[in-house]
Amino acid sequence: MLWQLPNVATLKGKRDRAILAVLLGCGLRRRELAELAFDHLQRREGHWAIVDLIGKGGHIRTVPVPDWVKCVIDEWVNAAGVASETVSLCLPSRNCLGR
Repeated sequence: MLWQLPNVATLKGKRDRAILAVLLGCGLRRRELAELAFDHLQRREGHWAIVDLIGKGGHIRTVPVPDWVKCVIDEWVNAAGVASETVSLCLPSRNCLGR
C-alpha cells in the first residue's frame, strides 16, 4: 500500500506515512492537509474526526478519521515528541507535498 512506503525507521518517514495516511484514509485535499492543525482532530461520540475543516469553496465540514489513521498519526507524534496542541501535521517551515 502506498501509505506504507515511507521508511518508519526515520522520523521523516513516520511523518510522511502520517501525511499519506491522512490524505488517503480521510480523503483530504493537499491544501486542507497543509492547513490542518492538531486541534482539528477530536474525539466525537466515540470516534475520531477532523472537525471544523474549511474545505473547497470555504465549506466547513467534519471528516471521520479511521482508527488506523489515528494510530499512524500517534506514532509520529510520539516519536517526534511534539506538543499535539500546537503543531500541525505539515510543519510550516517545511515543504508539504509540493505546497
